[in-house]
Amino acid sequence: MSLAIAIEHTPAPSEDGSVNIEQAVADGYQRITSFHEYWLDMNSRYPEEFPLKFERDNAGLWNEQMNDHSDDAPRELNA
Repeated sequence: MSLAIAIEHTPAPSEDGSVNIEQAVADGYQRITSFHEYWLDMNSRYPEEFPLKFERDNAGLWNEQMNDHSDDAPRELNA
């Protein structure tokens, strides 16, 4: 699985529509790497709105941000 993810290969969907652990992990990995790329890009444009760290009391915001992220997130604040 690690090698497949490393070369950006997503396991093929199953014929019955079920999702196996490799598919779930590959999907999660893709979402997290997409979020990471997006956040770094937005930080370079809007550092005040997209900080690279949160204080300990607000560190849970990372999980919220990652869970809310979609691959088609706008790259402009006023979009």
